Amino acid sequence: MFIAIWERDNPLRSRSWVVYFLILANSAIFFSIVFLPSYQQILAHYGFTPAEPALFTALTSMFLHGGFWHLGGNMIFLWMFGDNVEDALGPVVFAVAYLVGGLAATSLQWMIYPRSTVPCVGASGAISSVLGIYVVFFPRVRTEVGIWLRSWEITSFTVCSATAAAIWLGEQALLGTLDRFLLDSVLMVAFWAHIGGLLAGCALGFVFLALGYRARHADRHLHRHWLLGYAR
Repeated sequence: MFIAIWERDNPLRSRSWVVYFLILANSAIFFSIVFLPSYQQILAHYGFTPAEPALFTALTSMFLHGGFWHLGGNMIFLWMFGDNVEDALGPVVFAVAYLVGGLAATSLQWMIYPRSTVPCVGASGAISSVLGIYVVFFPRVRTEVGIWLRSWEITSFTVCSATAAAIWLGEQALLGTLDRFLLDSVLMVAFWAHIGGLLAGCALGFVFLALGYRARHADRHLHRHWLLGYAR
């Protein structure tokens, strides 16, 4: 079972060129190596291995993916939330925040699994940090939460983005704890990178607000209540 969240309605003022570039770069890298016989060796060499930490692989691992669905899910998530964050921050600051958030996400994964020899790949940690910034800037935007069992949707409901992110964070913390202490890492998902990215993004979001960045909040897109209701 897993929880998916997606934005309902949050219009943009400008095009999100860095988001487009990141989607294009991640896709181009994936399709340029996925059919190579050395694909797994490339992931092992350029992925981040906690037992052998390096800044270089912490960066390169953000642009590698373990399969088509891994790539597709991450890029949809990036496009869904990243465009509004880039719209609020501007392209340069957004790009820096994306990389910093990704490094913070990898750092928490490293601290939880310092002896792991399994390479970590994927942009999900950096994208989780984008979600964290989004939640700080747009806490009341209508957001759909879907609960899925494999390919079947069990239920879905609409809440504000802050609540949706809290639900998703709870799922990641639960699965991460089970995987770390009970399942001996059999799930092969970097849950703690997701958690680290989201928390780092929230921290960055508050820093950006303190520095004078302000997100655009149209009244018709705000919830009437922080946790439950939403403006219709």
